[in-house]
Amino acid sequence: MRHEFLESFKSREEILEELIKKRKCEILVVGGGIHGAQFARLASLNEFDTVLLERADYGGATSSRSSKMAHGGLRYLEHLDLWQVLQGIKAREDLFITAPHFVKPYPFLIPVRKGSRLFGLKLKAGLFIYDLFNRDKLRKHKWLPASDSANAVFADNSMELRGSLQFYDGIMNDVRLVHDYILSARQEGALCLNYCGIEKIKPLKSGRIHVYFRDSISGSAGHIETGSVVNCAGPWVGDVAEMGGVTWIKERVRYSQGIHLLFDVKWEHSALLLPLEKKGRYYFVWPHFAGTLVGTTEREIVSLEDDPMPIKEEIELLLSRLDKDLPSAGLNRDTVHYCFAGVRVLPVLSNRDRSAPTDALSRKHKWVFDAGILTLLGGKFTTASWTVREGLKKLCKLARIKDPIVSTKGRLLPGAASFKKTADDFIENITGIGIDREVAEGAVLRFGSRVRYLYGDEADEERSLTVLSNRLFLGELDMAIDIEQAEFLEDIMRRRLCFEYMSDHGFELLPDILSVLAEKKPGLDIGKEEKLYRERISAIKALLGKV
Repeated sequence: MRHEFLESFKSREEILEELIKKRKCEILVVGGGIHGAQFARLASLNEFDTVLLERADYGGATSSRSSKMAHGGLRYLEHLDLWQVLQGIKAREDLFITAPHFVKPYPFLIPVRKGSRLFGLKLKAGLFIYDLFNRDKLRKHKWLPASDSANAVFADNSMELRGSLQFYDGIMNDVRLVHDYILSARQEGALCLNYCGIEKIKPLKSGRIHVYFRDSISGSAGHIETGSVVNCAGPWVGDVAEMGGVTWIKERVRYSQGIHLLFDVKWEHSALLLPLEKKGRYYFVWPHFAGTLVGTTEREIVSLEDDPMPIKEEIELLLSRLDKDLPSAGLNRDTVHYCFAGVRVLPVLSNRDRSAPTDALSRKHKWVFDAGILTLLGGKFTTASWTVREGLKKLCKLARIKDPIVSTKGRLLPGAASFKKTADDFIENITGIGIDREVAEGAVLRFGSRVRYLYGDEADEERSLTVLSNRLFLGELDMAIDIEQAEFLEDIMRRRLCFEYMSDHGFELLPDILSVLAEKKPGLDIGKEEKLYRERISAIKALLGKV
């Protein structure tokens, strides 16, 4: 694959070599989730010499375990937090434009029971405010009486339905969006490296900082002098801050875990927002490329794990609610095939926040600065661009830089350029040479308009368009490893090609994928990689009672 676009990206080895030789940078970002990726993108766009280091894989934690919704924050209206709602809707609308390959508008329904007139009026008032910030008239909310066909999904529900309120939010592929942000940052000149952890942060008398790092793939180590460290390490911000002598960060955050269940059922209705038994808590039902996604729960946790898993009580909570609310939807123990858990970081903004239930805490983020380290506490996926812009402004103010910040608003991500035309042309061309439409559509789902790089000269095209197990182009696997820095089987199956989410978890693809990994990563223990992947899926199945 010798396209100019692809050749513009350095290999992982080249990035590491340059990083070790590099003596100075202006901004060093720690963390390759959605906020770290977007910070590196914005900073490099504004011509700051930027480095991003991620100790594991990009999007490996919360950013690949979200509810996969780009939402304006309807629940914040309950707290009259109009500013968060405004920013959420503005950010969501920008994602519809800049990332149409990964973020799409979708209708949601909220059922209103008979006798719940006050609840319905409150919702209507809230959605009216929601609409004030929504410029697309076709996506304004509306009332649907019980007889409307959209409410057929509630037909077998024991609730006496008065009707429902329909509004629009977005559904998205969270981790694929992170990778496009990383690619965009690299296009702007940022040096980004995964599996490269920070070992020490040492403030200097000059006001600058020495950051010591080690690459866990090669074992190579080095250090770099930077003007500022931007700590976007998500749940581990406290650990990173402590490396620089800032010990109070851990006291300013709390954590809650939410889980999601994935069912092998195609969801062909509007997404649903349904009440849980606890007042003010809801769960969602909405479409996912691998079936139907249901979540989320909320449970406070006090210790962190690299790979958090749901607990059986959380799984049972959602299954029991589905049995009660949607008994004929086919979302049950027989069809559930996957689950995952994600950790929310909740800033402690007041003394009350130290003891209040986590579901009562504000979802507002906060930037704090100490000893040359700018740390992000909390933050929501949808509003990452707004949050990061605020952080860079704070950094510029501290550095007395008065130049206006160039925004990423309206700036297309790599897979968004001419998306619809490219996707349509690609699918037409691929089906024209006898390849199944589903294979072409899957590639578009994962790479957007970057599928154009599966074409090349005859030799490249022969390899790129080779179809593996009638599900995947070999060129997609090449891009995941060569361009997106996938190092291990889990990186590929979970965070690049996303076959782990499928009901068969992509097992039939393993021989081909492992063969390519062995070719490109000769030092990798291929047998161990397969064993770890199968053990992980077995553990998930055991949680779901499938073993």
